[in-house]
Amino acid sequence: MVSPLLLVAWQVAVLQSDSLATVRAARRAQAEFERVRRALAPRAAARSNGPCDEQIGRFCYWHDGEGSDAPPEPGGIAVARARLIERLDSAAASIPGDVWIAGQRVRYLVEGGRTDEAVAAARSCGGAAWWCEALEGLARHAAGQFVAADSIYAAALRDMPADERCRWMDLSPILAEPLRERFLALGCDARAAFAARVWWLAQPLYAHPGNDRRTEHWARLTMVRLLAGAASAWALRPADDLGELIVRYGWPEAWSQGPLEPGAVTPLMVGHERQPSYHFLPDVLPADDSTPLPQATWTLAPALTRERYAPAYAARFEMLTPDLAVFRRGESTLVVVAYDLTRDTLFTGRRLDAALVLAADERAPVVVQRRSEAPPAGVVVAMGPGTSQVASFEVTADSPAHAARARAGIAPWDPSRPGLVLSDVLTFEPADSLPADLADVLPLVRGPARVRRGGRIGLYWELYGVAPSGETLTARVTVAPTRTGLLRRLGGWLGLGRSRRETRLEWQEGGRPQGGIVRRSLVVDLATLTPGHYRIEVTAATSAGGSRAAVRELEVL
Repeated sequence: MVSPLLLVAWQVAVLQSDSLATVRAARRAQAEFERVRRALAPRAAARSNGPCDEQIGRFCYWHDGEGSDAPPEPGGIAVARARLIERLDSAAASIPGDVWIAGQRVRYLVEGGRTDEAVAAARSCGGAAWWCEALEGLARHAAGQFVAADSIYAAALRDMPADERCRWMDLSPILAEPLRERFLALGCDARAAFAARVWWLAQPLYAHPGNDRRTEHWARLTMVRLLAGAASAWALRPADDLGELIVRYGWPEAWSQGPLEPGAVTPLMVGHERQPSYHFLPDVLPADDSTPLPQATWTLAPALTRERYAPAYAARFEMLTPDLAVFRRGESTLVVVAYDLTRDTLFTGRRLDAALVLAADERAPVVVQRRSEAPPAGVVVAMGPGTSQVASFEVTADSPAHAARARAGIAPWDPSRPGLVLSDVLTFEPADSLPADLADVLPLVRGPARVRRGGRIGLYWELYGVAPSGETLTARVTVAPTRTGLLRRLGGWLGLGRSRRETRLEWQEGGRPQGGIVRRSLVVDLATLTPGHYRIEVTAATSAGGSRAAVRELEVL
């Protein structure tokens, strides 16, 4: 006679044995698929004998830029992946609580473009709550559901153990100096606040909900954990260098076989990340909100960078150079953007959506002024809080999808603080009479400051902080060349060419603010200037001793 306890123990042992056999079979199937992938990967030229852009442990990383295309995947690999997914589906049904099976199932569904199934697989995961949430975040990010991915990753970070959370909050591999040094000096709790500001500034498009650069980072960390316990096409032992490579540049979306190295049995495997990729993280971060963000904060394509990201929703992503002018209205900030895309072939003849976004900080909601089916040249105006720190002008086009943006830091504004403040300078096309205020100027704004040789240009600016009873104002406008090449300078010295001249105007007048604002406009004759790039500088000073300057670029055609 067999006792009930012995019978239960026997049943448990059988189940454990069956589960172990199922896991081992799934691991063998996964390793076999990666062997098939290596065998069937197309052959492609590789820069294995050239210098690396980055040497990360055992890996040589190089960035070929916009001209590089990942090789198409052979059909045999897709068929083998589908068979593997079937095996993983069956294993997950038998052992829903096995985290390795759940993770690999989501990994290969995402890789095969079956993102809806990947989301469903993650939601059926029976492992630790935070890991199942991370898998769902990966699946939703891959599906382009960035708001949902952001939310589910926030839950995963909240639910994971404290030591794991600290590791996930480590941004040091992707930060450039001196930000990296500042970050490493912080404890885990302080790093969270620092990271929140970094991710706010790194968001590719403020007008699109969800921060896909942040969810891309979490997705990369999820993939690093998935690869740590599984075979890969590289056929290398997982180590820190593989994790750093993926966190900084992403995981491959395609593979190819490179040349056979001397003494090697198998050819070098080359992973191809999505291209073109860009540098969205800030390189500069002021210590507090009282310092405006410099323009160097947003450089999308530096020569060398510690990280890159290729948004799946944009075949190209570029910088714009519109005229952007900031004005003050009480405790609010008013921003005017004048743009002209008529000479940009990426956007010529395309349906455009434009947005001007004002962002105060990483906690406050953004203010968005949209223009659907925007013209190729025009003006967009947005009003936001005086605490706004960033203005972002963003344009997207479809078929194929392209995105472009221009960003600028906004100096902090406190209307109660005494002292002279000068707005930016807005250029406009001269009319029969001078415009009296900004509302009259806007219909005359035509885009970035360009004027034909021998022409004229209108300038508009505002002063704040002038005494209510009025003050004597001294104003100076200078238009001077920004760059003079060596040959042009030599030609001017030798009398062989006509050098560009500068235009300067200076005057004094009485200024009495209306509604706290002194408004000024004038038209400058540029007849003496030769074609080239110039710098318009407006300087204003009061009898009380305050002085301010504003600069605007100008091109003479």
